[in-house]
Amino acid sequence: WDRVGAMDNPAGYLYRVGRDRGRSVPRPDYAGAADVAVSEMPWVEPKLPHELADLPEQQRVAFTLIHGYQWTFSEVADLMGVTKSTVQTHEGRAMDRLRDRLGVPDAS
Repeated sequence: WDRVGAMDNPAGYLYRVGRDRGRSVPRPDYAGAADVAVSEMPWVEPKLPHELADLPEQQRVAFTLIHGYQWTFSEVADLMGVTKSTVQTHEGRAMDRLRDRLGVPDAS
């Protein structure tokens, strides 16, 4: 931790290492996971998961952390090792692309 803690962006380093190493780890089998009743599941646009998967990685990460996990732009910027304005650009492009592909008009 001494080496990682001394870095300019330790969270970004850990994010990238985890992402890269996670690619080589076999995915767990969720067959034994408890089923969730359909009435308890939130409604999600059926095409949304596919469209999220089609986004470029930086756009997908920024969009998911901001809208799915309520992170701030600054927190995401720290994690990704980029500026806040870069995160805003990624999120904005992701939102525009998702709206276009899902046929959702801009609310503004």
